[in-house]
Amino acid sequence: MMSVKSEVEELLRKEFSPEELQVDGDECTGGVKLSVYIVSKKFDGMMLIDRHRAVQKACKELLTSGRLHALSQKCKTPEQHKALMAKGGYA
Repeated sequence: MMSVKSEVEELLRKEFSPEELQVDGDECTGGVKLSVYIVSKKFDGMMLIDRHRAVQKACKELLTSGRLHALSQKCKTPEQHKALMAKGGYA
């Protein structure tokens, strides 16, 4: 069986074709808690809340089944990511 982290990575790669994707986190007593940093052209023109909703929709089955307990997100456009890198990091 594939780990929840691997499933999230696969789902997000399929849905968003990201230029950058980092999925971090671990399993704990309360369930699997992950943090996602994703950069995709598909976020161009989208409000931040809509980006988060799109990521949650892609992970809906894992969230509703309880296999994924919590998902924190940083969803950036390529331009936003480039600006962050110029400043020296992921803000």
